[in-house]
Amino acid sequence: EEIRTVFNLLRDGQKENYFEEFTGYSRAKWTFSIVLRALEGSLSMYVTFLLIMQSVDVIELLLNFTAMEFVSHLDDVAFILAAYGFATVSAQKAATMITDTTYYVGVGKTRSFRNIIFLCMLGGMLAGWFTIVFNQIEGDYSCQSVF
Repeated sequence: EEIRTVFNLLRDGQKENYFEEFTGYSRAKWTFSIVLRALEGSLSMYVTFLLIMQSVDVIELLLNFTAMEFVSHLDDVAFILAAYGFATVSAQKAATMITDTTYYVGVGKTRSFRNIIFLCMLGGMLAGWFTIVFNQIEGDYSCQSVF
């Protein structure tokens, strides 16, 4: 989910009306938030991959995915709790302001950028898949000895 959000934010770009809506807003903070989202999403995907590869049986795999899903939604839960007033008053005001704020996103470059990102990701996934299939056919992943 975070990787998708990063691509949407990069596609939309930084708008000038952000300065009007959000006090304390700067280009550095916007860029830093995108970098942190990309790191979180990448790390989540990497850890999920490791959990899949190291799972011994189906029950362990299910428990690992359940734990990853729980952890990945903790920030959303914290935001919702702040919006409902279960945190400080300033956190509730900030969450309400973020929820109520709307901004215009231009549609001119949206489709072509999205298509380019999709094709790059599709090409990378297919290249990785073809590499694995080719190595399986060649016997690179086969067990070389029984003992």
